[in-house]
Amino acid sequence: MVRTQVVDAHGLTLSGDRNRTEAQKLMRTSGCPSQSQHLIDDLRPAGTRCTVPLVLIGDDQRVRGPVIHQLHGLSEFSVCRTQDQERIRLCDRAVHTRAEHGSPEADTSDGADQQEDQRSAQHSTENCTTTAHAFHCRAHEASTECGYLETMRVIVTGGAGYIGSHTCVRLLEEGHDVAVLDNFENSQPESLQRVQDIAGRDLSIHRGDVRDTGSFADFFDVWRPEAVIHFAGLKSVGESVAEPERYYTTNVQGTVNVAQAAVKAGASSFVFSSSATVYSPEAQMPVDETAELRPGNPYGWSKRMAEQVLTDIQAAQPQLSMALLRYFNPVGAHPSGRLGEDPRGVPANLMPYMARVADGTYPALKVFGDDYPTPDGTGVRDYVHVVDLADAHLAALDAVGASSGVLTWNVGRGTGISVLEMVEAFERVTGREIPIERVDRRAGDSATSFAEVSEISRRSPWRAIRGVDEMVRDLWQWQSMNPQGYATGITNEAFKS
Repeated sequence: MVRTQVVDAHGLTLSGDRNRTEAQKLMRTSGCPSQSQHLIDDLRPAGTRCTVPLVLIGDDQRVRGPVIHQLHGLSEFSVCRTQDQERIRLCDRAVHTRAEHGSPEADTSDGADQQEDQRSAQHSTENCTTTAHAFHCRAHEASTECGYLETMRVIVTGGAGYIGSHTCVRLLEEGHDVAVLDNFENSQPESLQRVQDIAGRDLSIHRGDVRDTGSFADFFDVWRPEAVIHFAGLKSVGESVAEPERYYTTNVQGTVNVAQAAVKAGASSFVFSSSATVYSPEAQMPVDETAELRPGNPYGWSKRMAEQVLTDIQAAQPQLSMALLRYFNPVGAHPSGRLGEDPRGVPANLMPYMARVADGTYPALKVFGDDYPTPDGTGVRDYVHVVDLADAHLAALDAVGASSGVLTWNVGRGTGISVLEMVEAFERVTGREIPIERVDRRAGDSATSFAEVSEISRRSPWRAIRGVDEMVRDLWQWQSMNPQGYATGITNEAFKS
């Protein structure tokens, strides 16, 4: 029988390893690839062969990603995103059967044990196909879905930006090959250097503008992505009211250009960075994906129009599956403190502005409107940690890779927090006082916006697992380490042209 090591991603269970105590300690702190490599090295002497998969039990992306990255030295491995022991055993047996049928080094057993394992694995392996990469087993609702998850060539537009850079880290940690298209108009190349440092892997960088097809068409043709994640765009509600034509040119025409390039290059998956601003300001809360689409500002309309463009393109090009991710309010930063939101000029969003009030850059936080029909009169929003949001893009890639058509998901925590509640949380976590200045409402803002997230929960294992305190703590870590954003302590030239 093939021997499989089983590790609990939270450091609770480690079977079949003579260095159990040491490995558990490493697992609890395996937030970086070097520590993960030590764990793998500890497991090898315990009898693990290159054909024997490692099974990680649990759904903690902060642990799982770096460990998976280090496991690419093995010929195959198994990942089970569940704490259900019965399903773990089922997945484990499916891997045994895979090794028995596909590996010349696999051990076999005789009699009842082998027959039991083959019977138990029959359901798990019936939909599996062979690839060169990872065996992925996901428990979802009442069923276990098994299949081989291929790493892909992914182009990320706007990958140097706030959400894009965190998503690039997660893609690299999961073993995907990543190329970034960015014009660096609202971002810094330094962010991509840090992405590579954190992930311990390189990515490709191409300077280009989504508004100018000629600046990136050859890049798509040469790189031949299997998937595209499209972040590149403008995102300020207030700015869109003042400069609507700029928003439509960038967010709508730019999306058309990227989608056309993706089709021409033969991509099969496309994930679009949309926004909850596509919904009507009068929508009933929590808002679900079937709510009325009637944006209250040009930014929201640019995202709504881009969604329609992509839906029509997918209907004409059915080989290209799509996911439209409607974000609510991304906040926080990478827990390392090395990646975060770095707006140019005065921040337009609540949290980065609040962080700069806390460090003394600004004297007070402007609260836009305190007469909304909410419990404390200030706007209520659904805040989601940027690392959780990055993970949602990986979940979307999994989902569109296993389906056709267009998926539309809200991405949020499903609960609303007012501006004053977030101020209180920031003061509590950081110990810094946040003076506030109450001013008039801002054009285009709505009173309340928070998500109904049952659709993404139904179609994927994704959950927003980081709370408000973690959002604040990681943001303050970023601000404290990088008071001038990416201009603070630039380490290397990330882009050469």
